[in-house]
Amino acid sequence: MKNLARDGLHYWVFATVSPVDGGYLSVRLKPVTDLHPVVEAEYAALRARETAEALAPEASAQLLLARLAELGFPDYDAFMAHALAQELAPRPGLTGREPGRALAALHEALALSLRLDRDVAALSRHLDALRHTPVNMRLMALRLEGSNGPISLMAQNYTTVLTEARDWIDAAAHPARGDLAAIGQAIRTGTFDLGVALVQRAAIARFRAEIDAATDPDLRRRDAEECARLDAAAERMEATCRDSLALIRGRTRRLAGVVRDIRRQCTGLNATRLMCKAEAARTSASATFAAIIDTLDEAQARIDSSCEAILDTSQALRHKIEVGAGDDQGGAPATRPAEPVAAG
Repeated sequence: MKNLARDGLHYWVFATVSPVDGGYLSVRLKPVTDLHPVVEAEYAALRARETAEALAPEASAQLLLARLAELGFPDYDAFMAHALAQELAPRPGLTGREPGRALAALHEALALSLRLDRDVAALSRHLDALRHTPVNMRLMALRLEGSNGPISLMAQNYTTVLTEARDWIDAAAHPARGDLAAIGQAIRTGTFDLGVALVQRAAIARFRAEIDAATDPDLRRRDAEECARLDAAAERMEATCRDSLALIRGRTRRLAGVVRDIRRQCTGLNATRLMCKAEAARTSASATFAAIIDTLDEAQARIDSSCEAILDTSQALRHKIEVGAGDDQGGAPATRPAEPVAAG
């Protein structure tokens, strides 16, 4: 946030804003990471366009989202989660060792979720590239052996397996209901909720220090009640983070299971491909069939490689989530800061 000072100058703060009973809590930090000059430059560029082109807020928002996409963030939530995790990373006194470790693991999970998106997109492209190959096989076989010959049946087998794999991937990559969207959103939500909870805990620690120093009993009581409300808000965000972690683990396991099924089905086509090659050798068009089979060989190798990449990324992502949940060593990480630190 760029704030206007009383003397007409400005200053920047990194602020988290979250709802609490009866209002909201804004905790502000001094920006200390390399992201701050990037934000300043982007703000200045966008503000200049708003002024020069008299942009409506909606148009400005679209420009901002497009620019974030160029910087590698699929949406604004992803940027917020990244910015908060990065800003808290160099403040171990604020987060405490174990909560800081959990937040760092979630931050790394953000990058892994984007890699998982790319891996699934690559598998989708490889499946699409094979779409017409079994059709070509069947057309050639019709000319050589009729409608129910062995090569026609093998081509149909290819079509069935590839169609089923395509349907599985489409379901996983659905932008609203798919596992990929759910995993990415849960990682962003979990990262942001944990980061905000850590900042709030630090603010509450500062408030409690002020309460301990106060001498007015009414002030002490009112401040203690306020701290209790803030505690409840932080606890809700921590609970939401735990829910996000559980969802991520469940969805990554399910996605990995789907990919294993695709890989098993495609691997099972090896025998079909060899039989097709043997049948093609008996026909006058064996050279043409050989070229098709070579295409299938190459495509299947790419599919297998993409499946392996998805499984590896899913496993790495689950490990990061287990670190975030504290399950890699048994027991959840502490959520309160190691020491009271001023939030400003």
